[in-house]
Amino acid sequence: MTKIQKFRKKAVNYFYDHPNQAFVATYLLSFLVAAVSAVIYALGFTAFTTASNTSNNIITGGLSGLCQVIIQIIRLFGVKDISFYTLQSILYFVLNIPLFIFAFFKISKKFAFGTLVNVGLSSLFIQLFSNLDFVQTIATNVFVENNFLARALFAGIAVGVSSSICFIFDISCGGGDIVSYYLSMRKSTGAGKYSIIINVAILLLYFMFYMIGNSGDFSNILVIILFSVIYQFVVGFVVDHINLRNAKIKVEIITTVADMSDVLLQIFPHSATLAKVEGAYSHEGKTSIMMIVSSNEVKKVIRVAKSVDKHSFILTYRIHQVYGNFFVRPIE
Repeated sequence: MTKIQKFRKKAVNYFYDHPNQAFVATYLLSFLVAAVSAVIYALGFTAFTTASNTSNNIITGGLSGLCQVIIQIIRLFGVKDISFYTLQSILYFVLNIPLFIFAFFKISKKFAFGTLVNVGLSSLFIQLFSNLDFVQTIATNVFVENNFLARALFAGIAVGVSSSICFIFDISCGGGDIVSYYLSMRKSTGAGKYSIIINVAILLLYFMFYMIGNSGDFSNILVIILFSVIYQFVVGFVVDHINLRNAKIKVEIITTVADMSDVLLQIFPHSATLAKVEGAYSHEGKTSIMMIVSSNEVKKVIRVAKSVDKHSFILTYRIHQVYGNFFVRPIE
């Protein structure tokens, strides 16, 4: 056992015996993760999503994108003396309030707390970073500001990493992430595709109101829409490849130890399917154990199987979806 594993075991045992400290540590960790995620999100938004000419902003989708739509509507009524970043920060927080309530009752209290912290800090950091020379130097760099593809890629990676960090620790960046996380939890599948569906609807709304205010600028909004679509797919791709909470892995174990399945069932909250097989070379009778587990359980399954039978033959397969009863660890 490595030093890290020993420390982890001691920490688990300590918090198991001290529930109050475990409660505080859990919420403190959620706060720290939310803060780191908020910094990454705000940096990606102010440095790459927005431009000095706000009509050339990449449309972010989700509630952030909905805020951009509302700002477009506000601009249609001639209100142009309020900073884009100020409006974005205020609207982003206010529109998230009903979703906080939804998350509190439908997902979990810890999830709602972490999301609230993340959204509050994101709104604050967007306002702060908009006045930070270092960030604005990046945003106005000639290789960034005039390159929609670079902005779409870097912004998508930043926002995708920000969302994924939150998802891994069972919180979110608010807005559409709350809805997509809830749907992915209920459907036991990836969250990225739900984000894409929500964001496409936001893009269409933005396009409609932009054309009302800029009827002669069709080519410009079309370019913005196309690169915003690239941004959306980059975000979805990053989220589904970093956040593996709902990813399923098929593990097949071929062993000569008859009670291997009993050991696995005692440790993991999943059932298994057994089949009697025969080795082609040795003609020795063996047992094939097929088990579906979450991606974060694979290493532990292999470790347990090898501890029972060091000669066991193990295969793993990434699968797209499971239909039926599959246990997913509930959010605390």
